[in-house]
Order: sequence, then structure tokens, then C-alpha cells
Amino acid sequence: MPQVSVTGESGEVYEVTLESGGDGQGSSRRCRDRAGRERVYKQYGAPLIDRNLIGSAARTVLFGREIVLAAEQQAGSEEWAAASINWPIDLVLREQALAGVITPVLPAEFLRPDGMPLTFDQLVIERPAAYFRVGVLIRICDIFVVLDERGLAHGGLTEHNLAWNRSQPHAHLIDCDGLRPAQGDGDRLALAGLIYRGLFLSQAAPKVATGERQLPGIPVELDPALRSLFARAFAGSPAPHGRPSAGEWLAGLQAAFLTPDRAAYRPDALALIDRPGPPADDEATVVASISLTKETAGSPVLETVPARTPPAPLLATPFAAGRPAHPPTSGTKVAGILAAIVACLGVIALIGYAALRTNDPNDSTDAFTSYSSSSSSYTPPVTTPPFDWNTLDTAAGDKTPFTTDALLPQSFTDAKQVKYTLRGGGVHDCITSGMSRNVKSILTSHQCTQLVSGSYVDTSDQILVSIDVFAFATADEASGLYNAIKDQDQDWTVWCPKTGAGASVCDNNAGWGTYRAWGLQNHRYLYESTAMYINLTRDKSITDWLDAAASALDKQAGPANYWKN
Repeated sequence: MPQVSVTGESGEVYEVTLESGGDGQGSSRRCRDRAGRERVYKQYGAPLIDRNLIGSAARTVLFGREIVLAAEQQAGSEEWAAASINWPIDLVLREQALAGVITPVLPAEFLRPDGMPLTFDQLVIERPAAYFRVGVLIRICDIFVVLDERGLAHGGLTEHNLAWNRSQPHAHLIDCDGLRPAQGDGDRLALAGLIYRGLFLSQAAPKVATGERQLPGIPVELDPALRSLFARAFAGSPAPHGRPSAGEWLAGLQAAFLTPDRAAYRPDALALIDRPGPPADDEATVVASISLTKETAGSPVLETVPARTPPAPLLATPFAAGRPAHPPTSGTKVAGILAAIVACLGVIALIGYAALRTNDPNDSTDAFTSYSSSSSSYTPPVTTPPFDWNTLDTAAGDKTPFTTDALLPQSFTDAKQVKYTLRGGGVHDCITSGMSRNVKSILTSHQCTQLVSGSYVDTSDQILVSIDVFAFATADEASGLYNAIKDQDQDWTVWCPKTGAGASVCDNNAGWGTYRAWGLQNHRYLYESTAMYINLTRDKSITDWLDAAASALDKQAGPANYWKN
């Protein structure tokens, strides 16, 4: 693709790749600076000539360069609230008019699988647990405290200007090239509307009105100080002391939902706003309810039993507590590669069916052995220079043992803070009787010989999560298989522990209910995870718990469990 060079006011030169047939007008495109750091060039369709706007933009860039350049050299900078703003870091001027701005690339954890930002409106639709929403809102308040301290306002704040992370309660402010000096209430009304929507899962914020009134959706038992902030925010005319600032919201949320030492959430307060409901269909997942073809005659059919929701560990340390808001003044230089690795992960759910496989005590290839925490584990090798992740793209370069210990975590925690532990696992023939014909055919055509299996159960013994791990000769071969089968109906093997919780799913050899299946391809590996309630409920209102478990296991499995830096 053709490239053009643009020079920023800092003196930095950026190489911008133009899309085929594009004219580069009024668009955002990836670019790189002379050090090879990836940036975004946001070019305006009509250059700005207002001298006041250009002056404001220049002052904002000074903040942005100070924070972004420091964050890129400091390990742990993702904890800084100031680094959770997509600051402009350079200006491109043409004939004294502002032609565009340079910004950092939005971190991959805030992107949807299609590469677009995962914005706040989707959080309201997906309805994550109360503690998670509170954590996101506290982070948002931290971000706006940073802007308030610098006398800046976003000016166009909506649900589409904030991105969030499904894995942990982080937020990131985007579309920040228009940051300007704050005037009057600035972003305060818009911020109050987002907090209202996030807490009470409302599709819209209340309308501003005059006089005292009961705001819809706010529980009467809610912390009085927090209720007072909402009353001030949505009053028809601001109170003498104005609409609440970001700092007031931050203090109000922490006082209402965190313990006095800010080390844990308050379950009683969260219960007031915890309103589980059916999640919206994710673009990458499909809910299915099927009956398993029975392998033996006369198998009993289970009754539908109401699902038991695993409790989120509400006493976990909140993300917001004790987090630095600003970059330190000095620090060692550390190369940040996590975002680049995450960006390469194409997380798309595998659509279709999963078949249960019965544990046959006479078939050593199918039976699990009980897992022991004292079993042998691999010690990561000392590597100088640091481990080259590209070696995982080919069988010739990849030295990862093809074992459960090397490829699967002993435990994992999903986005709902539910912890799962490995209850069984092993190495098996790649082709199993539980697979559908199309799955067997494509695995055979790619010379698949073995798979690594794992079976996990949550700490309350309610959800079973099964995983199949496959390895192929090259990353391209794994990607080709993934793309060839992702849109087909599929039956995969679901593995159960040999004894204990979860074993009954296979022992009953009966039809089963609601489940969620996720798939992921990374390097030369392919992962397929399936989650279901052990009681085989058909209740579809609990699919968000299953989604969280299956997707988290896919992301945490793989050779990174062996090759740890």
C-alpha cells in the first residue's frame, strides 16, 4: 500500500499507510514514528483555522506528550488514570491551519473482535455484575479527576467516548483531540448520566427537571450521600454549589460501595444495584440448547433444575483502591509488548454443538486422572535475550511440551471473579468418538494426531468448563483450519473429571441444556472451550456466567503457561 510522510510540530516524522483507493481525507489511519512506535493519524476533512482552538490543542499536546511518553517507558503504567486518556501527542499543521493530530493506539483490551472500541453503551447492554460496573465507574471518575486537575473538559462526552475492558474493570477515554479548557459545569452533566446508567442499567439518563422528584430506578436504600449527588446532578438549574465534580462522584462511589479502608466491596450495597438480566447476543457467540444422542439405550432424561449462580467474590480488592492516578517522575525503561500480543488474538466463538464423552475406565486414552496440586510442573527456562514468542509459530521452533502441565493453567479466574481449578486432564488421540464428522474430517486433513484436554470446576462446584487444545505444524495451518470451520455446526468432545463434582455430567450420559462454546487460535495452537452448569439446567438467563468461564479459559490456556518471562 502507498505511504505518505507527515511531520508533526514536535519535529517527529510519521509514515502513514494509505488504504487502497483512499484519499486520506477526514479519516484516522495507523502510522509509525521514526522509532517504529505505532500511532494513529487523525486527519481532518477541513483543516481548523480558529487560532484559539489551535492554541488549546497545542497546550493539550504538552500534557499528552509528558504522560504518554512516560507511560510507554514505565512498567505498570496501565494503572495510571492519566494514561487512560487517549491524549493527542502531536499536531500536524499546514499553512498555519490544523490538518490533524497524532494520538496513541487504543490498547487492544479495549477493542471488540472487529477492531472497533468496546464502548460504554455495550456495558449497559451486557449487564456485568454490580461490583464490576462500580469498578469501571470509579475508574471513569479517576480519569475525569485528571482532566479537572488540568482545567480540561472533553466537551463531547457520550457513551461512545468511553471504552471498557471485559476482563477487568478498566476504562479508557477516547476521541480526545477536542480536549479544551473547562468552562462552567464542563462534562459534569454527561458524567452524571453515565454514572446513573452504569449503576442502574438504564438505557438513558434522567431528564433534567425542576423541583424535587424521585429519580427513576434509584433504590430508596441507596447511600443518602450518593442520592444527594444524583439530585444535584439532574436538578433543573444547578444548585448554588453546582453539579457534582468528578472528585465528588469518586468519593461518593467509594463511600457507598467500598469498605472504609477501600480494600473490598460492600456486598450489602452492591445487592441494591445487582440486577441480573438476559445479556445481549455478542457478535461472536451463539447460545444453543441441544439434546445429546445417547450412546446406550434407556438413559434417563434429567429434569430441568433452576441454575445456581456462582457468587462473585465481593471481598476481592477493588481495582480502583490504591491505584496511582499520575505517572511517577522517574522510572526504568521497560518495553511494553502485552498490547501487541493481545491484538493478535482473534477471539471468535465456535458456533454449534458440543458432544459429551463418557469416561470409559477400560479406555486409557479417554479417562482423566485426578489432578493434584503437588504434581510435577515445568520450570521456565532462563532466556537471554527474552523469549521469542515467534518460535511458537512452527513445530520446528516450538519447544513447548505437549502436556496438560505445560499448556493449561492450574486455575483461572474469569471476568466475573469466579475461580476455577483443574480437576482432570491428559493427552488423547486427536480424533474422538464424540466429535462430529466435519470436525473429524478437518482435523484428519491437517494431520492432527493428539489433543490435550482439561476439565475445570468452579469453587462452588456448579459450573464445568472443558477445553480441547490442538497443535499444528504452523500458525498459518492453525489459522486456516480455524477459518474453515468457524461458521459450521460442530460437535467437540467435552471432558469430565473422573470423580467428584462434574463427573455426573458424563456419568449421566443424558441430554443436556444451556451451554456456551468459545474458540480461539493463537500461534500454532487452536483452543475450544465449553462451559455448562453441572445440573444441566436449560435456564438461558445464566449464559453470561458460562460465557465468562469459557472465554477466560481459552485466553489463559496455551504455551505462555510454560514459557513465563
